[in-house]
Amino acid sequence: MRLVELPDTLAERITCLIQPVLQPDRAADLLEAGRADLRSRWQVVLAQLADWKSDSGQLEDEGVVAPTSALLSFAEDVAEVLCANSVEPPDNLLTNGDGGVVFRWRLSGRTWSIELDSDGTIESSLMAGSRLLWRHSLHEHAADST
Repeated sequence: MRLVELPDTLAERITCLIQPVLQPDRAADLLEAGRADLRSRWQVVLAQLADWKSDSGQLEDEGVVAPTSALLSFAEDVAEVLCANSVEPPDNLLTNGDGGVVFRWRLSGRTWSIELDSDGTIESSLMAGSRLLWRHSLHEHAADST
């Protein structure tokens, strides 16, 4: 008997990570015109990911591991799910130096990030200054380890 339903799809996994951060009625308030504008703003993020994917060497530096093409494709999928969930595009898109990608938002004294690691882990955290308010991680194939 399963006591907790584990998210199976990428959309379910991302929804699990964004629910504590987003305002619950926000998506219902967006008009169709707002959705088109939101999609066009996400295109900047998707273009950056595509640029990195076409030349990941630009991200390499001494001691810095560039994300793989597969991880960058995964980041594109995550961006599409975030856009579909009416999440504003991040203020920053960066690499973490260990082969991962970080989406980062700055919101009135708080920083929210979603980090995709090369091992398949997705972590979302919310910080107020240097104080951690909330963090949640989802690991690829977590159900297999039980």
